[in-house]
Amino acid sequence: MSRFILAIFFVFGQVSTPSSGPQALERLRAKVSIKSVADASIERLAGHYANTSKELGERVGGFLSGDDLYLFPDGTYIFCEWSDVSPVTISDKGTWTLAKNSVELKSGPEITWDPGALTGSTTEHT
Repeated sequence: MSRFILAIFFVFGQVSTPSSGPQALERLRAKVSIKSVADASIERLAGHYANTSKELGERVGGFLSGDDLYLFPDGTYIFCEWSDVSPVTISDKGTWTLAKNSVELKSGPEITWDPGALTGSTTEHT
C-alpha cells in the first residue's frame, strides 16, 4: 500500500526534499511526463491506482501478482491484492483524506487485522 501513497505523493508536484530534490525532479521529468496538480481535491484524485500496467506487462512478460487501490469520490477506498494462484481479495478498506500533500488511508472499523502484514507495508493500522 505504501507504493501507492508514494506514487500519489509525486502527483502533487510539491515535494519538499533536501537541496538535491530539484535536480532529482528534473531527472525524473527527463524520463517521464509529470503533470503538476494544483489545488488537488478528492474529486481530482479519485480513481484506480495499480502497481501493474499494460506497458510494463509488455516489457516484463506479464505479472503473477499485483495490487489495486480504488479511491472513491465519497472519500472511501478499497485496497485489493491478486495473484496467479489466488483471486482478487480486498485486504483493506476504509476512508481516505488529503493531508499535507499526501493521501492518508484509515482502515474502517470492520478491518480487524493488520493490512500492513498482508502487503508487507510498515504503515500504521488505525
